[in-house]
Amino acid sequence: MKNFILLITLFVGAIGGTMPQANAQESVSETIAQVESLIARTRPGYYIQQFVIDLVANRDPCGDPRTCLLAPLPVELLYFTGARLDEENVLLKWETTSEVNNDYFEVERTLNPALGYETVGTVKGHGNASSNVQYQWPDPNTFGTYTYYRLKQVDFDGTFAYSTIIAVRGGAGPLAVTAFPNPGQARHIRFKMTGLRQATGAMATVYDIQGRIIYQNPDLKVSPEENVTLNLPQVSAGTYTLRLAIGDRETVSTFVLVP
Repeated sequence: MKNFILLITLFVGAIGGTMPQANAQESVSETIAQVESLIARTRPGYYIQQFVIDLVANRDPCGDPRTCLLAPLPVELLYFTGARLDEENVLLKWETTSEVNNDYFEVERTLNPALGYETVGTVKGHGNASSNVQYQWPDPNTFGTYTYYRLKQVDFDGTFAYSTIIAVRGGAGPLAVTAFPNPGQARHIRFKMTGLRQATGAMATVYDIQGRIIYQNPDLKVSPEENVTLNLPQVSAGTYTLRLAIGDRETVSTFVLVP
C-alpha cells in the first residue's frame, strides 16, 4: 500500500511541474482510480463478486417470469379443430379470445410432421380484438391416411408463432371390390371391400359374359372389416362380373369360376 502511495506522490509531483493545475488534478484522479482498481483485485473474493455482477447484467429479463407477465400475447387461441366433411373435404375451425397486431394465419398441413409442412391457405386476421373471433378454412383433402394440420399466426411486424398440431383422419378412398381366390369355385369365392367407412347395404348384381343377370341382392350387407360371400346359384365355369352400388358410388370386378 505504501508503495502505491509513493507512486502516486511521485507521479503527481512530476505532472504538477509540467501541466496546468486543472489537467494535473484530472490526471491524478484517473491515476488514483487505476491504483484503487489494482488494489481491489488483490482482495479475497474480488473475481467471484465480479462474475456475479456480470451474470446479473447479462441475464435474460424473461428468465424471471415475473418480469414478463405484463407482456401482451399477440393472439390467445381458444381452440383449433378439424373434421372430415366427406371423402374430399376437411373443415378446420379455430377461435381467438383476443388479438394484438394479428396480421394473418397460415394453414399448414403434412402427412408426416418429420418431413415438414406446406402452406395450403391464408386467412386474414382481425388485427386487434378484445372479444372472441371465429375462423374457418375448408381444405380439399382426399388423402386416405391421417393429415396433420397446424396454424402459423403472423404479426404485422413479421414475427410469428405456431399452434398445437391436430390430426384429421383420412377419407375411405375409392370404392373397390376384389374376388379371391380368383379363379375360384362358386361356393367358395369371396369378395373383399375397400373404401368403406362403416357397415352399410349395397346393391349387388352378378352378370355372365353375355350380360345376363345370374344373381342380384338389393341389400347386401357389407362392412370395412368383413369379407363378402355371395350365395351364387349353380352356374357353369366361366367369366363373370360383379357390380356393387352404394348410394352414388359404384365399383365393378371381374372374376372367373372353375368347376
